[in-house]
Amino acid sequence: MIDPGHLRADRCPGLLSPHRAEDGLLVRIRVPGGRLTTVQLAGLGRLAAEYGQPELHLTSRANLQLRGVSEDRLDDLGAAVASLGLLPSPEHDRVRNIVASPLAGLSGRPSLDRLITELDRSLCAAPELAALPGRFLFALDDGSGDVGSLRFDLGLRRLSTDTAMIMIGTSDEPVGAVVPTVHAVPAMIMIARRFVAVRETSPTAGWHLREIDPGRLAGGLRPIGELVAGGDVPPVEEGAVAVGSVDGAASVAVPLGRLSAPQINAIVGAAGDGSGSVILTPWRGVVLPDAAARLPELAAAGLIVEADSSWNSVTACVGSPGCARSAIDTRAAATELVSFLESRRAFPVSRESRASRIHLSGCDRRCGRPTGEVVDLIAPPDTAAAVAALDAGQGEPPSRRTRSDHDQPTAGSA
Repeated sequence: MIDPGHLRADRCPGLLSPHRAEDGLLVRIRVPGGRLTTVQLAGLGRLAAEYGQPELHLTSRANLQLRGVSEDRLDDLGAAVASLGLLPSPEHDRVRNIVASPLAGLSGRPSLDRLITELDRSLCAAPELAALPGRFLFALDDGSGDVGSLRFDLGLRRLSTDTAMIMIGTSDEPVGAVVPTVHAVPAMIMIARRFVAVRETSPTAGWHLREIDPGRLAGGLRPIGELVAGGDVPPVEEGAVAVGSVDGAASVAVPLGRLSAPQINAIVGAAGDGSGSVILTPWRGVVLPDAAARLPELAAAGLIVEADSSWNSVTACVGSPGCARSAIDTRAAATELVSFLESRRAFPVSRESRASRIHLSGCDRRCGRPTGEVVDLIAPPDTAAAVAALDAGQGEPPSRRTRSDHDQPTAGSA
């Protein structure tokens, strides 16, 4: 079931179109809206141990990755994942990239479950949309603005019970149209079809809506609803969900986005005592509705439940030995750096202090780098060198790339 043509044409991996890494095949499993059942998460944990490395890697689009899969077992893995209900359309394996507000539906917030399901089913029902790039991102926002900080291609923002704004992410100031909520998903599908059609007539069109002439896309909004310009689009927020008890839910961060088998078991157990739902966040965290009482057990499993933990501020690419390009073991380097920061407490580490994030990279590609302002540490030889670089910059990012593409195939936990 491997698709060699897809591997050449689009480097973003899927379950059926893996990326060949130094430590074996890397497969990415799309989880629309980040919503899973405990049965699905437990099943994926077992599959990771059986078919690859015994970890699940969270991505910056709330998807999951397995590493170390052998090519001769890929077909069996695909069938097993499909049996969990996570591959409804093999042809659309890589295009079901849907992020959604993690706290939607909690404490009076509007639910997005129906819209997530409708969008996913509509994508899979449109054969031509299988041609969407694997990097094309849909974002569904409950009105809070949390996922608006992600660089989406097509976004939906709930404005009221009956209305929503469809946003085309053609620039840092998206163009939008206000539509009845019942027409929102059909409108998004129509624009996605338009994008695919434009790409087919322009081989160099690129992977994202922002790479297309806005005039060729925005016109498609006029039949949908009232057009609004970038200045009229509601402002976005830096949306990372706080860790700890949030509206009765247990919200945890996952160090470096890598879930071990004991952590998966702890999450499944805690979720089972709550609503039974598991919500992955685009910030490599997990929200478990109605499970705040289980935070101590989640912390005992090594998950982050304190807002001032330095782990909230440190991310890393997969590093060696998983990536041949990496000059360092980024996991070990990150662990040592966090230990130092915890002892020093001189660098701002609160998850709310978004400009204080540090990203460790094994090479200058900086795979898995979060969006926003980030302090880049590229292959520091040791912790002393990393700290010296931080001190020399006085907390200022040496590289200010305010945006980055998500889910790079070589990022491991991207």
